[in-house]
Amino acid sequence: MQAPGHRRLTKHLMKRGAAVNRQNADGQTALHFCLGLGHSELGDYLLAKGADDSVANTHGLTPFEGLRP
Repeated sequence: MQAPGHRRLTKHLMKRGAAVNRQNADGQTALHFCLGLGHSELGDYLLAKGADDSVANTHGLTPFEGLRP
């Protein structure tokens, strides 16, 4: 179960222009973290809002494959 407010905060940030597919220095996207840390409901929300599940991080892993090998 996700912590209360994660979806609300995510929705607010996206309304303010946060890029759903933005990658950090390791190539991780918000979807990588949601799925990698067990926040599947929030991951589903991001997918519905256009998150790209084919984006690979610097380890070559997509969000469904994990954060690190």
